[in-house]
Amino acid sequence: MLRISLSLTFFVILCTIGCSENSSTSAADTAVPDMGTVMTDMAVSPMDMAIAFPVIGITPAAFEIPMLGRGERAIRTVTIANTGDADALVNEFTLTTTDGSAVLVYGARQIIGIDANGNDTFPYPVTIRKGEALDLTVEYTLGEGEPGGEVTLQGNFGDEPVSIPIRGLSSVGQIQAEPANLDFGRVREGTEATASIVIRNTGEATLNISDIQKDLNVYFHLAIGESDPIEDNSSYMDPDGDGEPGLSSGRSFTIDVRFAPTRESVEQSVIIIDSDDPTTPELRIPLVANGTPGCIDVSHEVLAWSGPVQVWTPSPEVTVANCGDGPLYIDRIGLTPGSADAFEFQGMNLPMFPTELAAGAAPLSFLVNYGPPDARRYRGNVEILSNDPAQSTITIPLQAESTCATDEDCAKGYRCEETRCIEVMMME
Repeated sequence: MLRISLSLTFFVILCTIGCSENSSTSAADTAVPDMGTVMTDMAVSPMDMAIAFPVIGITPAAFEIPMLGRGERAIRTVTIANTGDADALVNEFTLTTTDGSAVLVYGARQIIGIDANGNDTFPYPVTIRKGEALDLTVEYTLGEGEPGGEVTLQGNFGDEPVSIPIRGLSSVGQIQAEPANLDFGRVREGTEATASIVIRNTGEATLNISDIQKDLNVYFHLAIGESDPIEDNSSYMDPDGDGEPGLSSGRSFTIDVRFAPTRESVEQSVIIIDSDDPTTPELRIPLVANGTPGCIDVSHEVLAWSGPVQVWTPSPEVTVANCGDGPLYIDRIGLTPGSADAFEFQGMNLPMFPTELAAGAAPLSFLVNYGPPDARRYRGNVEILSNDPAQSTITIPLQAESTCATDEDCAKGYRCEETRCIEVMMME
């Protein structure tokens, strides 16, 4: 927390000078005026003298980037909160990395402020109103070495820039739900049923949960102990109760789910848990009662294809169909973070998400364009999120490669041999 204070000291000098040519001026003529009257006439309220300043706090204190593979991308967010009495004005942001590359985005709409080439497009001054906050997100693409760097901000909240470090995180927490979904079966109106989900950290480091939510279905109710986690986030700040923030490695906690319908009908919901697990930042736990929801049928398990350098080549078309008797709700179809920049998702005919795919309806379709800047293999994933209890998250690996015709088709340090880019071995 950064605080700036200003101490103002007022010196009131009261001088009474007798300025008469008559040296025998009387005591009455030279009397000091009544001090009470002077202070009354010159009184300054402490509230009138108060000067308001912004006070900013940064949570968490650093962008901690997990040690993933080269070319993979990790996304980390910090919140800058202004708890002072005046607006905070940020006049400059900077972004530096010691290895790999990064993009700095801001706000709920995730607008790019500094791109991977260092171009700064922030609309200065960036204002953080008193009592409000601004989210800053670093999208870090890992290189060969350990992630590192910093984000700085300069403004009316201090003489020196504020530094937010970017640092590598060798161990990470990993979230797991047991069971992965809940089916309450038949529950008659006016009755209720309860079930529990165990949330476990199977990773080697502390898992920090940032949010627990569900959709608007009012028949499902959540509880952690005696608290509703949707209303009270303190219930999952230290969910294992060990006195330390987060869920320690190997520890777990329980979410109790109560289903209490006022009518007997097919009901579905989903619990969404946001955490700093780099592989599953958003864990989705489908809930269903009084019926079987739609099931999802995806035409491809893997997308593998090739194309020439610097030319967009489409993948085979992928279809997503409802193979069940009930409605299938699709929440998202798109590339996952960390997918190579050589891939471009093409889903112009897809509806806005979330969307309902009724039983027997025509399937949805999409494809992925592949446009490699140089000849080598590229990897990525397409993620499909739905309310199918058996397959709420489907990941389709992308495997694309291109061949070379000349050395110019290869990255620096490689040469083309028999349509393959081979690393040039430097002779000593």
